[in-house]
Amino acid sequence: MLEPLSTPSSQPISKKTFLKWLGLGLVASVIPGSVVAEKSRRIVVWTGYVAGFKFHEGPRLMQTAAMREGQLLDLVREPNNAHDERAIAIYRDGQMLGYLPMRDNKILSALVDGRAPLECVVLALHNDRNDQPWRQCKVELRLLLPKEA
Repeated sequence: MLEPLSTPSSQPISKKTFLKWLGLGLVASVIPGSVVAEKSRRIVVWTGYVAGFKFHEGPRLMQTAAMREGQLLDLVREPNNAHDERAIAIYRDGQMLGYLPMRDNKILSALVDGRAPLECVVLALHNDRNDQPWRQCKVELRLLLPKEA
């Protein structure tokens, strides 16, 4: 499993630049995932906290040290979700951690539906449930684009 890179290309970009590059990323989605990850630049498209984290498996996984910063997570679209037709669930090894926040998932769900090459990475974990429990797991979504020649 690849570890995320910490490079200048991991910096947030403007919406205009993101949309410009989106077309290039969708082209890269026809290449097998491991090849894309090894030969790509990572463009941050979203950073935030996992919604509903405290209600799913996340806190238990944190207690057992099964989760760590830098870990890659899986995104699963839930188009039939009763509360949000654009819902994107976040999983770690088949165990649900929560969702991308509803307010932020309009464009992100289109990327997932379009099979854009995305990676979801744990940025920070906070074990103190009493201090802002909604901020226990911070993640970053990155669009994988081919490296420039």
